[in-house]
Amino acid sequence: MFLNRKSLNVLNLFLNSDKYAISDLETILKIKKRAINLNIEIINSFLHSHNINGIVKTEKVFYIDKREHQKIKELLSHAPFSPIERRDYILLKLFFTNKVILNNSFMELDITRRTLNYDVEKLKDYLETYNLRLDSLPAKGVFLVGSEISIRALFARYLAKYFIEKESCHNLFINLINSVFPKKEISLAKKIVLNLINKLGASLPPEDFFKIVSIILIHSFREVNFPCTYKNYETPKEILNNKYYEKLLNFLKIHGLEELREYELDLIIKIFLLQDIDKYEEFVESEVTLFLEKLQEKIEIAIPRSKDLLMNISNVIRIGKFKAELNFLEHKETHKLDKTYRKYYKEINLIIKEMFPKFYLEDIIYLTILIKTTVDNIEASHKKLKTIAIIDDSFNHIYGKMLIKYIKGNYQVNILKILDNYEVNDFLEKNQHLDCILTLNDIHFKNKKIPTIKMDFNYILNNVCELEKHGFLKK
Repeated sequence: MFLNRKSLNVLNLFLNSDKYAISDLETILKIKKRAINLNIEIINSFLHSHNINGIVKTEKVFYIDKREHQKIKELLSHAPFSPIERRDYILLKLFFTNKVILNNSFMELDITRRTLNYDVEKLKDYLETYNLRLDSLPAKGVFLVGSEISIRALFARYLAKYFIEKESCHNLFINLINSVFPKKEISLAKKIVLNLINKLGASLPPEDFFKIVSIILIHSFREVNFPCTYKNYETPKEILNNKYYEKLLNFLKIHGLEELREYELDLIIKIFLLQDIDKYEEFVESEVTLFLEKLQEKIEIAIPRSKDLLMNISNVIRIGKFKAELNFLEHKETHKLDKTYRKYYKEINLIIKEMFPKFYLEDIIYLTILIKTTVDNIEASHKKLKTIAIIDDSFNHIYGKMLIKYIKGNYQVNILKILDNYEVNDFLEKNQHLDCILTLNDIHFKNKKIPTIKMDFNYILNNVCELEKHGFLKK
């Protein structure tokens, strides 16, 4: 017995988090309670058949005992491949040798010849989008044919996926990669990229970091086995015309990458140029502009077009599309999103799914947090801090001082003074710019224009929301 894709998704959720309520699973997986229970039964039957404790159900939540996690991961590393894993494995073998012998592959993958033929036909359609093709020769196998530039570029994407998901990879992947790239070689490539990042003062997402690592490794392997002169290659104008292009090119060559081909260097330069914030002052991708226009219309809030925000949104969309195309595993859950972000999440989810149907929820969540935080920070920077006074008749203003300590720890305010009741009217005559008065007492004074908030010291945690209603900014 083995698990289907849905059951594997459910099981991976439990390996990445502690506990889930049924409502959480319905939200994350977008399936009904009955389907969830069915998948849990399938998972438990599979685990029990291998003498592993399955998913435990209590009154409110489901969970897997943490002591079983390592056993399950080890089991999954030997389990039959899913269709996506089969595609990735066949592709990697093609990238390493430019051919696959089908008679060996269907036995290695433990599938029928018919299933393998179907997988190869789907691969042909996929590779055509990159101007690559698969040619079959009887008794010799299936051969990868096309531009070496395109092969190395696509190879780098899939190898980067392996490095990111290494901990959850099937053993066949691990054995295949290790047979070609020794650990020392991988470690050296990582050190080279880390050195580049440190010297440039750059910050790269994991997907970009491992893409550069992969470009370096692939060069050393395919340059020996499938050398290419790149006679017809020309650097794209949008990269060549960038003011930093020559500097970056020389920088890469003197920091360990002088042996890379021009095309490979350009791929790396393009990745670094995507982190150039000044680029977004002159050019913003049409899909980023369209996304922001639609979102602003829905939430009816002005979204600042700062260079920093535009760059971050551009990177999230770019990497989100990359992960969706290559079918990365998801790791985050919607139920962990703070309630104050729900309005933004709802609209962003609808817009992104309309533009990019396969976009992952974890990337939509990240986009939500990014935009909501930016809007909040802009609003806060334009709001004037409230100037307040506190009226307190307790001995030595002991309660007033405790109230100040609490407010200063939670809100951004200017506190002028703690006053006794009898001092209020004189103080107001001299301080017309006061925004608010907090009082622990019942007081009466002549100036009716200044809002007064009565604070019950015994129940302060229950009435602090009154401060937010009057425009107090939380820290």
